[in-house]
Order: sequence, then C-alpha cells, then structure tokens
Amino acid sequence: DQAQVLLQWEAGVNDYNPHPSNPRLSIWLKDLWRGDYQVVMGHIDKVKKDQVSQLLESRESLLNMSAMFHVIMGAIDLCGENEVCWDNRLQFNRVTEVKNDHQKILGKLIELGANINAKDVGGYTPLHHCLSSIYDNP
Repeated sequence: DQAQVLLQWEAGVNDYNPHPSNPRLSIWLKDLWRGDYQVVMGHIDKVKKDQVSQLLESRESLLNMSAMFHVIMGAIDLCGENEVCWDNRLQFNRVTEVKNDHQKILGKLIELGANINAKDVGGYTPLHHCLSSIYDNP
C-alpha cells in the first residue's frame, strides 16, 4: 500500500535524519532521539501544563511520528546491538553528545500521558518499532 511505499522511500531519502545540522526536524525531536533526559525535561518545563499533551503528540517527518517514536528510534539507532546502526552511532557520537537515557525518557512520557497507541504513517505503534525484526531490541 501507499504507506509501505512511503516507508521504503523514506529509508532511502532519509527524511528522518536527526543529525544536528538537519533543519527540517526540531530540536525537541533531536533531543528525544539522542536520549538526553535533562534537556527533554527542559523542553517540557518550558510549555504550559495544558500544552504538554500537544507537545507529546506533535508529529514530525514524513513518517508522522510523535515523541514516543522518536525516543524509541533513538534507542534503536544509538543503543541497539544491530550492526546496521553502528555507522549511525559513530557518526552521531562525533557531532553530538549521546546520553542514552531513552528508557527514563520513555517512562516520563508515559507518566505525562503520551499516547502509547499512536500510529505512524504505516500504521505502526511504538511497540511495533520496539519489536521490529529488523533491529535488535536495545
């Protein structure tokens, strides 16, 4: 279907590239992805209490992913054991500090009411991404 075509296309074009120099993705997304708990909490503290859910559910990239997805994708890319991700890991460690607080962030997002049943453009939930057979679960 069209969603699968878009996911495959995205893998080649890499719209979802949280590199610090990518202007298409927000600092919020990049900080979630690199697993920096303190910085993520700083983002949350800057918004009014009634706007936290909007921040958690805001969508970025062609994959239409909310905060939960970005944390999981960062954990897969930066902490997983899959050799496919090693080049990404080396590249990002050269240009930004990776904190690896992904599990702590994920717990906080759930505590704040992030939608664990959210779906990306392909209809996948955050749990689908965690259990993907393409990557080892970090």
